[in-house]
Amino acid sequence: MPTKTWDTQTEWEEWTLTNLQVSDGVVTLAAGAMQGTALSPAYECASWKQYSRVVVYGSLPAGTNIYLRFRTGDTQEECEAAEWSSYINGFDLDGVMVYNLQVHILNEGITAGPWIQFELTLVSE
Repeated sequence: MPTKTWDTQTEWEEWTLTNLQVSDGVVTLAAGAMQGTALSPAYECASWKQYSRVVVYGSLPAGTNIYLRFRTGDTQEECEAAEWSSYINGFDLDGVMVYNLQVHILNEGITAGPWIQFELTLVSE
């Protein structure tokens, strides 16, 4: 299954970060921030059969949560203007979140276009 990862400083430079910082490929809240977001560029997916899961690796310091949402479209412009999905969360004990996008798309009635965009939100509570 093809994958797209963001685990280096350079790869995260494609994203728009608000109240977040990246050090050695790791995204954290900026000093003094209680919440931050990372917005990916829109990416074109060749096939939803190949790009059907999102896997997020992380660690959650006490009192912190990470949320993910996404949107799709038939073109880059439609994707960037589309409604966001509901937020997804849920890391296991090993610090991994695996989510089947196809289930989310079916449950929410989202049309799966070939373009997808992600938003990560980190919250310190």
